[in-house]
Amino acid sequence: MAMLLYRREFSDEVFAANQRFYYPRTMNFSSMSYGLNAIACKEVGDMDEAYKNFLITAGMDIDEELTGRRDTAQGMHGTACGGAWLAVVFGFAGVQVHDGVLTLRPRLPQKWQALRFTVMVSGSVCRVAVTPKEVSIAVDAAAAHAVDMVVDNQRKTVQPGAQARIAV
Repeated sequence: MAMLLYRREFSDEVFAANQRFYYPRTMNFSSMSYGLNAIACKEVGDMDEAYKNFLITAGMDIDEELTGRRDTAQGMHGTACGGAWLAVVFGFAGVQVHDGVLTLRPRLPQKWQALRFTVMVSGSVCRVAVTPKEVSIAVDAAAAHAVDMVVDNQRKTVQPGAQARIAV
């Protein structure tokens, strides 16, 4: 899972080899595991497993059957709540920010028609919408500077108050 923090440092092949080796060997019992597993599974193209892990992290405090731990009455798992957001934004939308450049490698779960969220990149508020066919990014008019972005290897610069649409 630490490889997720430095994803750009590892080739897709090396990342996939590590995922194939470690994923079946981990307990996956912690509330922190499921969100990260969703991201890693999406990275290697296992969308069914990615979505399964997302559903567990998003619903573990609602449905005790998801984990079998029977601990819902003991309170919320803050890491699961954060893990669900991470799985959506960093996983399914594929968001990464490096050197002030917003990068997206989106792949939505089959059942999803769209995804919308807001992120801040170097002090600029960006509203992002992802569909299976397009990514749209609008930079807030109050932003101090333009935002450089890369969507599926297509580079764009979006000025404050402007919007870019990129086919995926």
